[in-house]
Amino acid sequence: MGRDLSAMENRHHNSPLMKKNSGLLKTLKFMDQRFEEVLIVLGFLTFIILINLQVINRYILPFIEFANITTWTEEVSRYIFIFVSFLGASLAIKKRDSIQVTALVDRLPSGLQKSIHIANTIFMLYFSYMIVKYGYTLIMFQFETGQTTPALSLPMAIPYSAVPLGFLLMAIRLIQNLMQDTKHMDVKAGLIGTILAFIMILPVLTLGESSISLLLFGYFILFIVLGMPIAFALGVSTLATVLATNAIPIDFFPQTAFTSIDNFPIMAVPFFIAAGIIMGGGNIIRKLLNLSDELLGYLPGGLALVAIVTSMFFSAISGSGPATVAAIGTLLIPAMIKQGYSPGFATAVVAAAGTIGVIIPPSNPLVIYGVVSQQSISQLFIAGIIPGILTGIALIVVTYFIAKKNDWRGDKTAFSLKNTLSAAWDAKLALLVPIFILGGIYGGFMTPTEAAAVAAGYGIIIGMFIYKDMDFKGLYRNLAKAGITSSVIIY
Repeated sequence: MGRDLSAMENRHHNSPLMKKNSGLLKTLKFMDQRFEEVLIVLGFLTFIILINLQVINRYILPFIEFANITTWTEEVSRYIFIFVSFLGASLAIKKRDSIQVTALVDRLPSGLQKSIHIANTIFMLYFSYMIVKYGYTLIMFQFETGQTTPALSLPMAIPYSAVPLGFLLMAIRLIQNLMQDTKHMDVKAGLIGTILAFIMILPVLTLGESSISLLLFGYFILFIVLGMPIAFALGVSTLATVLATNAIPIDFFPQTAFTSIDNFPIMAVPFFIAAGIIMGGGNIIRKLLNLSDELLGYLPGGLALVAIVTSMFFSAISGSGPATVAAIGTLLIPAMIKQGYSPGFATAVVAAAGTIGVIIPPSNPLVIYGVVSQQSISQLFIAGIIPGILTGIALIVVTYFIAKKNDWRGDKTAFSLKNTLSAAWDAKLALLVPIFILGGIYGGFMTPTEAAAVAAGYGIIIGMFIYKDMDFKGLYRNLAKAGITSSVIIY
């Protein structure tokens, strides 16, 4: 009898219906875990290839007009970038990588923290709902008016759909996070969170048009203090002000969410971040570290000085402070501690050196400032060269004297010109990156965005085919990380 039941169960589990259900569950699980990542990686690869083809077609094969490539690559890349940005924002929510200030909330009792988190999530979900609702209305308007894109004459509803679809994904991720957080939460914390959200909305119901500034800045400061992600704090505080005062139409929000990043120059940000992450995880960063070590490793505080100089080199590749700190800190902080440096000093040196990334070109903050203020990004890059170098020199001087006072020294005892030249030759592929980025921009051969795309493509080629320290899994991981990082910065 037992054998019969076992056989029946096996036949049941192996039935076509069960196999079909099992396959469906696996597909849904994969989509839940990898949906945004896969699309981000495909998007990054696509617009890196397209922009590089645009540059190649312009200078290397100018006599061949491949599929009229110069007229549509920029448009397609720009719209893919918009989709990737919203997907990255959704993935950042899923992985809880959003930028937020939690200094005050972390000091509160655990139960109150959970209640505040519920209140924040309620506001973020409502904001996402409004963007989805009015974003859908905007898409319908695009269909009704028949507006098309300039180059390919695609319906404008297609690129505009990135807004409601992106915020719909964000809402889904917010709900998933909320469900995970409330599994072990008591009813009291949930009720307090709901009541807190209701109390926070009261000013919208009571204050009038004369209080626009008070509502806008008051809500923004409140949401920041309560640990809401900064991007949502900006959006929710603006929405609350608009609901209270009718200062602007609400359908302005999804249109602004689209037009604010529908900009070719701002695409330099994800390209430079991708280049930095790709090169920071392989042999390029190690060769730069070796060169810096040969240059300064024999001095007091040699490793700390190496961290600063390498940060200056790497900042000229990635344009990102966080990418610089992540690449260099992972390798040098443990090595510095092992040599006797205090952990606090080692961490402080790498963190301070990482700030050079926002000054030395190509700087992502300068790209964003140039786009927002309509200033020349090339001129901003020129303006950042001398201050960036002076900042690095100042850090070197201070670090030298602190290290000398504490007798922190490395293994090297003397400078070797032969070893330095050998290390420089070994690092030649890394040293070429800032040369062709800045040379291409200031020589008038490439725009900053094209130079950034070339740098990202160069990093992929060097990592996969020359140094061979990055496989397809590594490329996937790096591009997914670049998608999250760039979305967090842009939003």
